[in-house]
Amino acid sequence: ENKASVYSDWVDWVINNIDKWASSYKGYGDTPYEDLDKVASGEMGIDEVQHYVHAHTFQMTFLGFLKKYQETGDETYLNKVVGAWEDITSRQTYITGTTSVGEHYEAGHNLPNTGSVGETCATNSWTLMNNNLFELTGDARYQQVVENVIFNHMFATSTIDGDGYSYHRPLNGSTERFYTGPDCCSSSGMRMQSYVPYYVYTKATSGVYVNQFIESEAKITLENGDVVHLKQTTDYPETDDIKIEVLEAGTEDSLYVRVPEWVEDAVVKVNGIEVKVAITANEYLTLSVKTGDVIEITYPSELTWVKGDYSNEG
Repeated sequence: ENKASVYSDWVDWVINNIDKWASSYKGYGDTPYEDLDKVASGEMGIDEVQHYVHAHTFQMTFLGFLKKYQETGDETYLNKVVGAWEDITSRQTYITGTTSVGEHYEAGHNLPNTGSVGETCATNSWTLMNNNLFELTGDARYQQVVENVIFNHMFATSTIDGDGYSYHRPLNGSTERFYTGPDCCSSSGMRMQSYVPYYVYTKATSGVYVNQFIESEAKITLENGDVVHLKQTTDYPETDDIKIEVLEAGTEDSLYVRVPEWVEDAVVKVNGIEVKVAITANEYLTLSVKTGDVIEITYPSELTWVKGDYSNEG
């Protein structure tokens, strides 16, 4: 029996016993696995699934469910995670992209800006979870969350010299604690930052998804064997302009360029000629490309004040 089968059987055993273990945990009587279907249907919130559950632990479990979906094609695994995602993003996610209050999911729509919020471990697993959801579904909404974390929260979790990472990272005020030694938040912070190159591009059978707009150069071998060599030049989001040079591509390869959810009146040019197709926010624009093509993108932006209404701080 091969190792993959042994691991898969072990994961099945774990999943089948989750509810039994939870029901005996400190007498709470929770049934987290079955109740995830109720979260997906809107009958209950993610905070009700298990008493004050650790958000990072839940999200790492969701990553396991996504691997089971990838292995088996059983959509019940995917639906549970998507249902949880819908609830978390509707009332448990900060404008900076992070999640968790005191390491947990809260009841209601309580997002205090100070104190023990935005745990670094939870931010890391939340970003991974969104990227994995995108890879399995192609839905641009998940990469928007990744963008929010990268540009608004991720690097605020580390010290200026990069020698430590915060336990929590509140939006206002100072963090309570930084770790410089081997511990969970230090490893999560380093892992989160090291994964940034992995989030920029995703390969497809005959093309590349451009998910994040970060100055970079990459050679990507596609599933059809073609090599796509891209060079991206940009100061996004400091400026509105992005240039992508196709240094190498096959004759039938495509670029799938993400349009952020906030974008209006985008302009995309290929070799100086404006693309005359509908460009829809929070979707991907498909471009057929060849070696030597230059794509110029302008995503007009403006400063906007956003008032946070959901806090028990008054």
